Amino acid sequence: MLISSYSERLRLSEMTLSKLLHFLRDEVWTSAHVASLLFECSLSAAYKKLNQVESKGLIKSYKIPELNLKVWGITQLGQFEAWDNEIMQKRPLFQPSKINFMFVQHNLDLQITMLNAKNKGCLNWVNGKYLPKTISQRPDAIVDWENDARWAIEYEKTVKSRKRYEVIFVNYLQAIKVGDYQLVHYICPDDLFAIRLQKLFSSIKSVPVAGHRVELTDKHKSKFVVNSLCNWLK
Repeated sequence: MLISSYSERLRLSEMTLSKLLHFLRDEVWTSAHVASLLFECSLSAAYKKLNQVESKGLIKSYKIPELNLKVWGITQLGQFEAWDNEIMQKRPLFQPSKINFMFVQHNLDLQITMLNAKNKGCLNWVNGKYLPKTISQRPDAIVDWENDARWAIEYEKTVKSRKRYEVIFVNYLQAIKVGDYQLVHYICPDDLFAIRLQKLFSSIKSVPVAGHRVELTDKHKSKFVVNSLCNWLK
C-alpha cells in the first residue's frame, strides 16, 4: 500500500532509521535477512532500506567472499546518531577486516534469537560480548523478563565434548545458585541438532566439583532448556 502523505513517509523513514541504528549500535553489523525481520518487511524492501541508509554514510556494506554474503555495519557517523536521550556508551565500529567468516552465521542467528525475544516482550537483552570478562561462564547473551526472570542464552551451532559440557554445567549451576540466572537456554540451528544435544545432556549423569564427581539430579538438569531456533519461545 502506497503512502501518499509526505509527512507520513518521512515519519516512517525516520522510524526505520532509528530502529536500525539502535540495533546496529550494539550488534555492529547484520544481513539483509535479519534486517527484514527487524523491519518486518520483505527481503527486497530490506535491501532498499539498507541502501538508503548507506547513502547517508550511517552504515557501510561489505561482501564476505568466503560466504558470498553481503553485510551492513555501522560507521562512526552512525554510532554518533544512534544515541538519543540515553547516555552514549563506547561501542565498536564496523571493521570488515575483523569479521571471522566461521562465526558469521552464529552471530546472525543470535541476532534472530534476540529479535524473537523482543517480539515476545523481553525487557532487556545484553550481548555476551559486553559482559565482564571475569564471568566464569560468559553466555552468548542474557535476557531479562518480567518478574525478575533472567536467562542465560547459548547459541549452539557446533557440539562440544562431554567433558567441556560437564564444566559448563558446573559453572552455570553455581551461577544459578547465587541468583545470577534462573535458566540456561540452549538455542540450536535446527530440530535435529536440538534433539541430539538434548540426548547428550541427558546422558551426563555427574559433574566434577572440587575433585569429586557429583550426581546431577532432575532438578539440576531442568535448568538447561534446549530448543531449535524456529521453535524457541513458541
